[in-house]
Amino acid sequence: MTPPTPKATPDAGARVTVDMKVPLWGLISAAGAGFVLFAGLYFNVQSLTEAVRELQITVKSGNTSVSVLTSEMALLKFRTGTLEADVARINEIQRNSRGGK
Repeated sequence: MTPPTPKATPDAGARVTVDMKVPLWGLISAAGAGFVLFAGLYFNVQSLTEAVRELQITVKSGNTSVSVLTSEMALLKFRTGTLEADVARINEIQRNSRGGK
């Protein structure tokens, strides 16, 4: 039996080239699959962009509604506070008028 011979290893600066033949049907299939993939991705991005635009419009109108409701609540709280103060003042006047007689 003979000992195995060491395989030649390329030097650090040497280049290794691989010669490969790709059949035409494989190239056409890969290009077609890539085209279908990118076309689908394009249309998905377009539909997502439209959905985001609609969502932005909805959020903007919601923010406007919240702002209006907040200002109306503040006005109602102010009016309720003044009405409660008026009722308390009227009750105090009634108590004073009854106590004075």
